[in-house]
Amino acid sequence: MNKQETTSQSKDWKAIFEKYKIYNHDFTQPYFINAKDIKEVRIICKQDTRESRPDIFQKLRLFLLPVKNGEYAILKGEGYIDKTFLLLNNNLRFINLI
Repeated sequence: MNKQETTSQSKDWKAIFEKYKIYNHDFTQPYFINAKDIKEVRIICKQDTRESRPDIFQKLRLFLLPVKNGEYAILKGEGYIDKTFLLLNNNLRFINLI
């Protein structure tokens, strides 16, 4: 994702937060949002890494979790785990760094 896409994604999410008053949600429970409420779902819902999250998600320490086709949950927390690869006996293994 390039810088221009990230900026556009941040602007789109800011508008969504304002339109649906998500800023007022306390996030003790997830905030559910439907794809029909989001324009360009495939673009702005792509948040594969901590760094690819829109500004609003980073500032408020939120992450986006797909719940089912067309439905997403916005949650408070980290939402990402650190993994690394380890090659043992020609087998690729994932290991947690935590």
